[in-house]
Amino acid sequence: RRSLFVSGFARGASGQELAEHFGTYGEVASVVVDKEKGVYAIVELQDAAGRERALAEPQHSLAGRRLRVRPR
Repeated sequence: RRSLFVSGFARGASGQELAEHFGTYGEVASVVVDKEKGVYAIVELQDAAGRERALAEPQHSLAGRRLRVRPR
């Protein structure tokens, strides 16, 4: 209930970059980037309200790339 599935970022983007981006919606508890291909990440926020704020945002981008953000 607090996690997001995120894809669309550049290969090699760090968990720290994702944490900084999603930190604007609430405190980030953890970021797990897929180690095999690095094409998706699971971002867990401290509370469900932060997740809802992130999902309410119509468009996310990181380093000029549009992110796809979905509930996990």
